Parts: sequence; structure tokens; C-alpha cells
Amino acid sequence: MKWNAEDPVSDFERQRNTYHENTNNPEAQGNRNPFIDNPRLATRIWGGPEAEDTWGIYTSSDVEIPSVPTNLIATNITTFSVDLSWTASTDNVAVTSYDVFVNGNLYKNTTTTQLTVIGLNSDTVYSLSVLAKDIANNSSAQTTAINIKTLIDNQAPTTPTNIVISNQTTTSFVVSWDASTDNTAVTAYEIFIDSVLNGTTADTSFTVSNLTTSTTYSVQIRAKDAKNNISNFSTAVDATTSDINQVSSELFFSEYVEGSSNNKALEIVNNTDADVDLTGFSIKRQKDGGVDGDVWENELQLSGTILKKDVYVIINGSASLQKLKDEADFVQPNANETNFGAPINFNGNDPVGLFKNGVLVDIIGTYNGGNANFAINKTLRRKSGVSKPNTTFDLANEWDEYPQDNVNDIGTHSSILSVTSFENAGFKLYPNPVISKFFIANNFGDEILTISIFNAIGKKVFQSQQSTKEFHVQFLSKGIYFIKISTEKGIFATKFVKE
Repeated sequence: MKWNAEDPVSDFERQRNTYHENTNNPEAQGNRNPFIDNPRLATRIWGGPEAEDTWGIYTSSDVEIPSVPTNLIATNITTFSVDLSWTASTDNVAVTSYDVFVNGNLYKNTTTTQLTVIGLNSDTVYSLSVLAKDIANNSSAQTTAINIKTLIDNQAPTTPTNIVISNQTTTSFVVSWDASTDNTAVTAYEIFIDSVLNGTTADTSFTVSNLTTSTTYSVQIRAKDAKNNISNFSTAVDATTSDINQVSSELFFSEYVEGSSNNKALEIVNNTDADVDLTGFSIKRQKDGGVDGDVWENELQLSGTILKKDVYVIINGSASLQKLKDEADFVQPNANETNFGAPINFNGNDPVGLFKNGVLVDIIGTYNGGNANFAINKTLRRKSGVSKPNTTFDLANEWDEYPQDNVNDIGTHSSILSVTSFENAGFKLYPNPVISKFFIANNFGDEILTISIFNAIGKKVFQSQQSTKEFHVQFLSKGIYFIKISTEKGIFATKFVKE
């Protein structure tokens, strides 16, 4: 702090601050050092000797207020906005900004003498005014308020177009469409199934659920604005749910373990309501993202079955982490004849693909992405909100990243925690909501092998292999949790609320 007060900021430091602020410069860090801009900030935060106040805000003797802005004018009034402009104020030092008020409340501060006010309601009167401020924060009086009235909104949004049906399962499908436009703003879309309102959303996609297997439905969408102006119905599109024996497109990667040494593993989730035969499914990798022109190679043909609402874990045969060994459904031998466990010997820059009869279904990493190192020394887990495969890798929006060798959640995925079969299987959890402890009644007397608790994003927070009926959960934060019980007859889950 002594140095900060005694060593003035140099021209070189000011130039360096400007250099690093330039986000177009690939060598710059993209932000300024505020203590170069004004050393007095450090004094105000930590005390000590008073440093120079280059802004003059904290040491200024300026008490003269700016003049009141003049000629406040409102133009281009729409259903939701208005353009304001005014003549600049004057000051003995300098006017630095203006505060704009809407109905007496501060709307925004600006350094210019014009501003577009948005977010207004249609057919509504508003009072608008402006005041000026200088660098010492002296404020003028507000201008005399002017009143405006926004236009009446009686225009309906455009009709939604390009209706697309995807991700059909036995009981659901996803419908998506191109956004409508409106003179103010589209606020919602209504989804009609067989001419009956099924749901409303502000997004341009919607999951229609609780449907009947192998059934065709008529889908239409219409758009609404804040004044309840409603568009025409979109052209009807047919959507057919899957047959019980049909493989759904919701078979996808749910975890990618790029661990130390040979601790490599993949997890595939079956989010459908039917068991899926893995015949025809395979996994391939692309070495180093195609740096040397490599294509998909080291194909591993899968076999067996992924049970409904379950996962399938594939590990390298030389994996040493016990959790991987315990959860493995398939072990790829690490030997010469398998090219040392390929393709389950990937590195963090090797894209891995899930294929069905040679057609790419899902991918981790970018094909021909080069040495991107998208997952080097990491574990990737699919986010809880992802419910379908994607042949375009989207790390930021679809995956959570964890440290190397973090495999605590391998063997399960949040999207498969069913809440429908718990009580039918003879189990009951009470009380619910839970304050400090709950009990599990086991009406049919089936032996409980393991009990696990997951938080709302699918992270396992508790596991027990003891067939106890009383659970103390004071350690849990407030929120929604899932409990999963494994028995010889299957896996059953329900949710509870911790208060």
C-alpha cells in the first residue's frame, strides 16, 4: 500500500492497460487493471496511505452541479419501445453521464444523449425524464417529464413453421419448430395433439409424453404474444411413437472416462421403456482427431442387451480402478490382438463414436477436430437435461467435466432414475418430505442389495449395502433427491424432498 501511494502510474503502465483491454488482440488478457486506472481504489478497499485519485471522484472539491438537460424528445414510439434524445448539459468540469427515468424509476445510465427504452407494455402511458451527472457524482435536477403512450398491439405473431418430429420413443417424442415473429414479442407457444392443448412453452421445442406405443398423433403449434394475440395453427404434422421392439434414438453415451494409465471407460444409457438388443451397435475411435488423416477405426462390435432405464459400461481390460471393474458390463481385453484395448484405449483428443449398422448415432469429441484435447485427463458426464444423442459434439451445453479418475457415478445416469415402479414393487418411503430421517417399508420382503441416493443432477451422494430400513439424512442440503434400490428382481427408484 505504501508503494501504491508513492509510485505514480507510468505512461508505460497506462499503455499496457489499453493493450490488454483489446479483446481483438490474441496476446491480450482481455481486461484492464483497475488499480492502474485509479490507484485510489486500493486505498478505499484496504486503507493505508492515500494514493492518487486519477478520476477525481474521491478527492474532488467540485460541488457544482451540471445544468439540466433540455429539449427532451420522444420519437419512434412502438408497442414496446420509444427513442429518447436530448440536448447535452454543461458543467464546470465535465458531464460524464445521464440517468434516464421511466415513471420516476431509474431505467438506465448512459454516456450519450440518446437512448432507446424497451420492454414497455403496449397501449400504456409512460412518464419519461433525464438528469445529468459529472465525474464527482454531482447530479442535476430531472427534466420536466414528458408523457408518451405506446401503440396498441393487436397484431398476432406469425404462424410457426418447419415443424419437426424427433426422438420418438414408445411413449414420447420431441417436436421442434422455427420461431415466430411479432411486432412486440412472442411470449409462448401452444402445442396441440389431436386438436387438444397438450402444453405451453416459451422455447421452440417441446417433449410430448405419456403417449401410447406405436400410435400416430397429429401435431400443431400456434404462437402467442403478451396481449394474447394468437397466430394461426401451423400445418398439421404426424408423429408416431415407437413400437415396443424398436430401438429408440435415445441410446447415447452418458460417460467418458479418460483416466490415468489404462483407466479408460465408456457408459451408454438406455433411456427407453424397452430393453435394447445391442446387435448391430459398435464403437469406433478416430486417432488424434484425424491429424494424420485417420478415419474411424478399431471398431468394437457390441453384444448383449441394455435393460430399459439402465446403463452399459465398457472398460479397458487393464483398468485398475476398482469402481470400473465393479460396474463393467463388457471388458475389452488389453492385448496385441485388440491393439491394446482399442477403441477403449483412447486419449483426450480421440473422438469416439457410437454406431448402429455403420451409421453414427452419438459422438464424444469432434470428428477431424485435430489435437483439440477436449477431455485429456478428465471424466465427462452427460448433463442431466440431455435425453437424446447428438452427432455434433457440444461440450459446453451437454457435458459436465470432472477431474481425472473421478468415476464415482459410473454405472448410473440421472435420466434413468424411474419414479413409477417403486411402490408397485412393494416399497414405500416415509415421511416425504424428509426433515432428518426417513424409513423404507419393504412389503414383499425382497432382499435389498444396495441403496443409493442421487441429487437432482444425478450425482450419487450416498450408498449403502446394508439392508437397513432407517436412514439419517441430516447431511443432505434442502432439495429434491432420488433413491434407487437394487434387488434380485430389478432396480426401483423414487424421489423425495429434503426440507
